[in-house]
Formats: sequence, C-alpha cells, structure tokens
Amino acid sequence: MGTMYVQAVVRGGGPKRHTLVVASTATPDRYQDIVDQASWKLDRYRRNPVIPWGHDYASPPVGRAVRVEVEQDALVAEIEWDASE
Repeated sequence: MGTMYVQAVVRGGGPKRHTLVVASTATPDRYQDIVDQASWKLDRYRRNPVIPWGHDYASPPVGRAVRVEVEQDALVAEIEWDASE
C-alpha cells in the first residue's frame, strides 16, 4: 500500500485567504479504517463550520469552511482562514 499525501490549493491573498482541501477519502488510513464517503451528514456542521487548530475544539477556531461537499467520492472543503494576526 502506498502513501497518500493531502493536496491543498491556496487561493487569493490579503485578508481573505482560502485553501481547498481534500478532508477525507475512501482510502484506508494508517489503522486500515475506511470512511464510506456516502455516509457524511453535513447539515449540522454547515450551521457552524469552524476549523479548529489541530482538531482541538477547546481552542479558538483558526478558520471556517465556506464550502464542504462530497465530490467524486471524497469530502472536500474550502477553508477561509482567520486573517487576524
């Protein structure tokens, strides 16, 4: 089994920095777990689409998903990063 790398596309600049990411695929992870991409229920997440730092929801979010969809058997998200520094 090969290694799969996450690819991201950075768009824009200035105060509105966006990144398009592949958040999940049906490829087995390091524990051989597979997420069925058709099983995502995104309605509740879309109501508060925060992106926490390092998956730590106890910390303030570092951005928000302005778009999250299942496309071609993958969960993809467009992240707008917090521009405050």
